Amino acid sequence: MASFVPASFPVEHQGVNRVAAGFAAIRQGVRQTKSLGTLFVAAIVALLVVEGDLIVSLWTE
Repeated sequence: MASFVPASFPVEHQGVNRVAAGFAAIRQGVRQTKSLGTLFVAAIVALLVVEGDLIVSLWTE
């Protein structure tokens, strides 16, 4: 007589859960990087203003 092993399988696929968690982390990261990107753009603008001032001061001498 054959005996069968009862198997219980998960309802959700682990790969799908992993991908969903990855997308959630990316969405969270995008929210945080928007402020970091704004800070970076502000730093670049400040650099250009300072360099522009230096170039104009050299022209006027």
